[in-house]
Amino acid sequence: MKRPIAFSVLAVVLVCAAVGQMTEKTGAKASGSSEAPAAPAVVPAVAPVRVLTDYLPQTGAKASASSSVEQALMQMERDWTDAMLKKDSKALNRILADDWVGQGPTDTTTKAQAVAELKSGDSKVESMTMGPMKVRVFKNTAVVTGSDDEKSSYKGKDTSGHWTWTDVFVKRNGRWQAAASQSTRM
Repeated sequence: MKRPIAFSVLAVVLVCAAVGQMTEKTGAKASGSSEAPAAPAVVPAVAPVRVLTDYLPQTGAKASASSSVEQALMQMERDWTDAMLKKDSKALNRILADDWVGQGPTDTTTKAQAVAELKSGDSKVESMTMGPMKVRVFKNTAVVTGSDDEKSSYKGKDTSGHWTWTDVFVKRNGRWQAAASQSTRM
């Protein structure tokens, strides 16, 4: 059974507050020494509480901005599908970050390889139907998971079927691009 997030956050806040009130002796008075023990160190409780608020459900303007990012990333996924169907290497080049890497069932692919394979016809997608997608946004990084049913081939070998995938997007210089992908044929 999952505990409500408010309970979990409250528990962490109480623990952090307790830790912040605790002290640690850093030295003891040596026998015969006139030197006083070092001042106790206090562990601040503010930093963990601040970090936790980044993971709480968002409301208001932040939730709206997050929803907008989610919609934009799902559209990028659809644009990626369209690029594959239309053999549009310019669109694929725009969607994939220069350091993008894709992991598939047999090999790892770089952006340069993916674009070249699309241009050469080694990678072909005749049809693709996207399934539902889930987007999780973490500031300038987002993870999109989904699936598709496709009729496709790679270097003449049939790769058609039901695929599940995970794409990691990063926001750099004000724009989102895919940085890593993993796909599995089910």
